[in-house]
Amino acid sequence: MSSTETAEAKELSLVGKVEMRIAMAPNDFSLEKILNTHLAPLLLKLASEFVSVRNKVSHISNVVFDRSVVKSYIFFFAM
Repeated sequence: MSSTETAEAKELSLVGKVEMRIAMAPNDFSLEKILNTHLAPLLLKLASEFVSVRNKVSHISNVVFDRSVVKSYIFFFAM
């Protein structure tokens, strides 16, 4: 395994751990706490030299955005 593959695997592993924390957030308060801690460093990974890491971060960002949009939509129509 070359050093490039090791660096890519390490970045993917870190991004995957953040993804799992976001996915396992039991409620909005927990999600907000996780995002306050991990969102900025996660978005910085969009500048990664590895396409696979950038794609993974993009996917996670879309999931978080979709989750927040759906909750806002439900809140809006519940009023």
